[in-house]
Amino acid sequence: MVWVGGLQSDVVDVRCASRDMLMSRKPSEALPALRQLLVTTESPNARNAAALVLREYEDEAALPLLVRLVEDPRTIGHRGTLVWAMAPFDYIDHVELLVRLLIEDGWEASQMALLLLEEAEGEVAGDVMDRCRLRLREALAVAPSQRRESISFALEMFEDSDLSV
Repeated sequence: MVWVGGLQSDVVDVRCASRDMLMSRKPSEALPALRQLLVTTESPNARNAAALVLREYEDEAALPLLVRLVEDPRTIGHRGTLVWAMAPFDYIDHVELLVRLLIEDGWEASQMALLLLEEAEGEVAGDVMDRCRLRLREALAVAPSQRRESISFALEMFEDSDLSV
């Protein structure tokens, strides 16, 4: 499909036009190619464009691919959009990953993780909640000033949360 190929273009206008066309028309036959592009491209721009389109499609099959990419060391410095693309899906089983990103990753990924934690719906097992609280408390004690507010906010969410079982 030509629109999916356009996501790999080095020309920003071509990439954006392809993304916009895929988002507006939502051809279901593009899903396999979008998923394939997401996991195989070395281009952060193409990967982000594919992630945005898959988010718009609300393609549940994209969630495990996005999680795998967020955990992949080759995406360091390019995870913010990938994390944001997880938003429409049921990502509650990945709250520990989001807490880790909030604490350890770059600013954009950290803030996207915080946003997802804030919007999370569902139940989280008590032991997972405990590990997240502990991790956040430890991080808060040593966090640089620019990160403390976000970590403190997340800790408050976990301490006052109705996510636990």
